[in-house]
Amino acid sequence: MKRILSVLLIALLATTAVFADWAFSGNFDVGYTFGFDGTTAVTTVDGDNTAPEAGFLYLKGGNEYLSLDVRTDTAISTNNGIIRDSGVGMTGTLNLSSLLNLAFELEMPVDVNFYLGNQSPETDADYAYADPSGIDDEISLGASRAQYPFGVSVGYRSLVTVYAYGAFDTGAGGNAGALLEVRTQPIEGIRANVGYVISALDGAKDFQISALADLGTLLGMDFSLDVSASYLANIDNAADNSRFMAAVTGGFGGFGAYAEYEYYNDTESATAVVNQNNLDFGVSYDITGIAVPLSLGADLAINDLSNDVSFGADVNITASILDLSLYAELGVEDFSDFDTGYVTVGTYLYF
Repeated sequence: MKRILSVLLIALLATTAVFADWAFSGNFDVGYTFGFDGTTAVTTVDGDNTAPEAGFLYLKGGNEYLSLDVRTDTAISTNNGIIRDSGVGMTGTLNLSSLLNLAFELEMPVDVNFYLGNQSPETDADYAYADPSGIDDEISLGASRAQYPFGVSVGYRSLVTVYAYGAFDTGAGGNAGALLEVRTQPIEGIRANVGYVISALDGAKDFQISALADLGTLLGMDFSLDVSASYLANIDNAADNSRFMAAVTGGFGGFGAYAEYEYYNDTESATAVVNQNNLDFGVSYDITGIAVPLSLGADLAINDLSNDVSFGADVNITASILDLSLYAELGVEDFSDFDTGYVTVGTYLYF
C-alpha cells in the first residue's frame, strides 16, 4: 500500500508540474517581548504563525482537474536554547468531478476531491467560529509524513461538504487514525461544522462542533454582527478535558469590537484540576486614509472567574507599509503583579 501511494503521489506531482499555473508567496514573522521582570523572549506577533520567528514559503499550482500545494516552513524558538525546525509539506488534490466531465461528459451532482500528501489534516473551526482572541482550537488527525495522510471530500454546492481523512499504521511508531468533518451553510449567514477524530496511538477520540450566525447578512444591517460558539472535547478521556467558547463580534466602518467567553476543564489527575471561566473584550479602529495605514487596538481580559479573579489588559498598534507590518504592544497579564507587565515589538511580512 505504501508503494502504491508513493507512485500515485509522484505521478500526481509530475502531471501537475507540467500543466499547472504556478503562484509563489510567503510570509515571515519575528517579535520580542520584554517583561517588566527583566526577561526577554522571542514571540510571535502574527496570528497566522504558530511559532515565534517563523516563516513560510508557499508554491501553489494546478488547474480545474489537478492541483498541488507545497509549503516549506522554518521556525526558530527559544526553549532552553535556540531550536530550529523546518520541513516541506505537500498536498495533491484530484478533482474527480471535473475529470469525469472531461472524459465522459458526465455532470456529477456533487463535487468530489481526493487528497494525498504528507500533512496532517485538521478541522477548520474558524469556518463557523469568529475566534476574536485567537484561541483557534482544532482537532487534528495527528499523522506524520510516515503515515501517508490521505482523504476525500464530497460537497453539494455550498450547502454541505463532508471531509474524510485517514492515516496508516506503518509500524515504527506509526499512528493509524481517521478524521471526519461536516461543514454546512444551509442559508447565507448561517454556518456550522462538526468534527470527530480517532487516533490509535494517542488513544484519543476528539469531538468538535461550532456554529456561527452572521446577523448582519441575515437581517440586512449596515454593520457586521456575528454570534458564534464552539465546543471541543476529548470524549474518550476520563479526565474530561473540554473547552467551550462563545463570541459576539461586530464592526462599522473602521470600528470593530468583540466579547468572548471561554470555559475549559483540564483535569490532569485527581489532585490537579483546572477549571476556568474567562472573559475577553476588545475594540479596534483602522485608519486607512493616510500614507501609512494604522490599526489601533485595546483588549481587556478577566481571568479565572470561578476562583481567583485577575485582570489583564493591553493596547497595541500596527503600521502597514506596503506588505510589511510593524507591531507594538504594551500590556499586563495581572494588574495585581507589576512583574507581569510587558512590551512586545515585532514585524511581519507578506509577499
